[in-house]
Amino acid sequence: QLEKMRVERNELEQIAEEAVAGREELVNSAHLLQRQLDKVAEERVPLQEYEQLQREKRQLSSSLQEAKAEIHRMRSDFSDQQVEVTEISSVLRTIEVQRDQLMKKSALDSERVLELEEQLHEM
Repeated sequence: QLEKMRVERNELEQIAEEAVAGREELVNSAHLLQRQLDKVAEERVPLQEYEQLQREKRQLSSSLQEAKAEIHRMRSDFSDQQVEVTEISSVLRTIEVQRDQLMKKSALDSERVLELEEQLHEM
């Protein structure tokens, strides 16, 4: 019976050792799991920052496209205005040439009128 008790005691000690080893393994697993969770939490913050940067990048890209479209419209408007200015300048030059011609003709006509008046007085 003493032998039986020793065997049971040995079995109980072995069970206790296995329980202690199992507990240590669980504690180690728990620590490892906690480190992994901490790592995931640390990675999640940069991921959130990355996602925020991506959103900002999309917004800036959209704003850039809008600005490019506005610049294109402004260039087109400017080009149209340049054409109008060129057309107006051409018309003004034509008017100036015609004015100069009329002034010369008017001066010639005035001279002719004076000549005719003189001829009239001489008669």
